[in-house]
Amino acid sequence: MPTALAFFVNVGIVCLSFLQEVFQESLSHLALCQQHMSREEAIDWTGTDTLERIRTLMIASYEASGPGVRHGPILVQGSHGTGKSSIIGAVYSNCEAWFGRRLLRIVRFSGATPRSAYNLELLRIICQQLCLLLHLSDGFLPKDASFDPLYVNNWFQTLIRRFEETATNELLVILIDDLHRLNPLDSDIVAALSWLPISLPRNVHIVVTTALPPELLKLTPVQRERFRSPDCYIELVADPGECHIIS
Repeated sequence: MPTALAFFVNVGIVCLSFLQEVFQESLSHLALCQQHMSREEAIDWTGTDTLERIRTLMIASYEASGPGVRHGPILVQGSHGTGKSSIIGAVYSNCEAWFGRRLLRIVRFSGATPRSAYNLELLRIICQQLCLLLHLSDGFLPKDASFDPLYVNNWFQTLIRRFEETATNELLVILIDDLHRLNPLDSDIVAALSWLPISLPRNVHIVVTTALPPELLKLTPVQRERFRSPDCYIELVADPGECHIIS
């Protein structure tokens, strides 16, 4: 009996630690999102072509119907000072109004916290948060798997499929700022950003920003080709009212 009791106590401790880790990371990035939006130097993207372009892409992909209809993530590229963090905040603040409903939103600012500095660690915490959103009990990742890119990549792809198959009434938006700042681990034997999907179901949307163009990011050749298409790639310019779209 003491052994059984110790087991349940240990499980409870692990569960509490897991929840604290996810909530602490989520709240830290929500606070950062609000800070970015409230800064005097923050660019106001309201009414700009860039924000309207993102809105149009997200709404169009959600309203598309038919078997196998899918879409890609949106990659926003711009140099330092073009308002990449502000655009993430603008999408976070406006996307519920765009869809006219409550959304499940996840926001991350790469490198802003220790857990968002490394590629696999950021992805692991996002996966655990997705498990909570899906009310799954498999949010406990074995410690050894934390350093296994293939394991974590597959876990993320599996959770995205769960949203497509079992959470059809939910709408998920994942926002990641400064993708280029993520540090790979030595165990990243493939392209470090290979976990970023090139195809998403209609109820899942991913918007990322980067200072580097796709050809300089740690992507696979297939990803690079996909992210240069007009329905995925937006280049920020000095004037916040303008955006360059690859055609």
